[in-house]
Parts: sequence; structure tokens; C-alpha cells
Amino acid sequence: MNSSPKINYTLSFSTQAEQDITGILQFGLTTWGETQAEKYQKKLKETFETLLANPSVGRVKEIYFTGCHMFHVGRHEIFYRLDGQTIHIVRILRDNMAFKQWF
Repeated sequence: MNSSPKINYTLSFSTQAEQDITGILQFGLTTWGETQAEKYQKKLKETFETLLANPSVGRVKEIYFTGCHMFHVGRHEIFYRLDGQTIHIVRILRDNMAFKQWF
């Protein structure tokens, strides 16, 4: 049996993506309470684990930036690009936003 070696990817977050996460969780906390905010935080973490296991799972959307991939989670889209073994999380935006203006 000939199988390919497993690639170990790492995540990196832009400053904007870190701010997006903080804003998402703060909004959830103040709007829906601690329990719901914690559930959404867990959902985001599980999504990042999915991306680490299979970074090509997202849709290619180069209209936003070169190498752009999008992956949907809850009410948000995660925008990321691959660079070797690193998955760069660029932005996490609400799914009803006009995305183009944020890049």
C-alpha cells in the first residue's frame, strides 16, 4: 500500500482576523449571552481544525485576493490562503456583508 505522507499544516492569523474573532465573540456575548458565545467559539475552533486537516476544503474565490479560499461557518465566511504548510486566515466576515470592500 503506497500512501502519501501526511502534511502537518499550521494556522496563522492576520491582525484583522484576530480582531474579527474578538468582535464576533464579543457581539455573541453581549447579544446572546455566555453560553451561546462559547458554543460559537467552539464551532470556530472546530472549523479551524477542519481547515488544518484539509485546507483545500474551501471554495477558491480569487476575486477577493490572489490565492483566496472561503469556508463557511455559522453566519460567517473565513477567508484564507495557503502558503506552503501555513494556512493564513485573512478575515472572518459575516455572510451578508459586501466582501469586496473589506480587502
